[in-house]
Amino acid sequence: MHFSAGNNALVIHDANAPSQLRQLVSGEYVLLTVPADSLRCQFLGLLPNNTLPDKYVLTASEVAVIDAAIGAYNTVIIQKAAQYGLALADLHPFFNTLVTGMKWDGVNYNSQFISGGFFSLDGYHPNQKGYALLANEFVKAINRQYQSTLPTINCLDCNGVLFP
Repeated sequence: MHFSAGNNALVIHDANAPSQLRQLVSGEYVLLTVPADSLRCQFLGLLPNNTLPDKYVLTASEVAVIDAAIGAYNTVIIQKAAQYGLALADLHPFFNTLVTGMKWDGVNYNSQFISGGFFSLDGYHPNQKGYALLANEFVKAINRQYQSTLPTINCLDCNGVLFP
């Protein structure tokens, strides 16, 4: 493990690593269920003798399994939509674009927790603007498949995260 002044990766428990601990690497994720008070008050994941338990981490191999399952499901959904001539809103590319950021009517959206403008405060569900962006993907798919002219939703008329 390597620590330097400034930000460092969290220390996680990994049964496959030497001495069963290592630092988190790019492409791995800490789940939102991790107790934030333990991170701050007990330095969970910040010290080699106080690793972040596996139940709060998605390792690269776990992410790969999840990605493969998503790909398999998406393939079946795409095939069935084509087979029956149904409109398909493939949201996987949409969410990939959201990670890097997108612009709608001059407003930037991304997947950043709180500041990205898409997700609600639970970090999982979209806020009203996010749901409007998703609905627009469905409208575009319907218009494309059935040559209809349904209007999209003006996301600027929707609320984002509202703070008291």
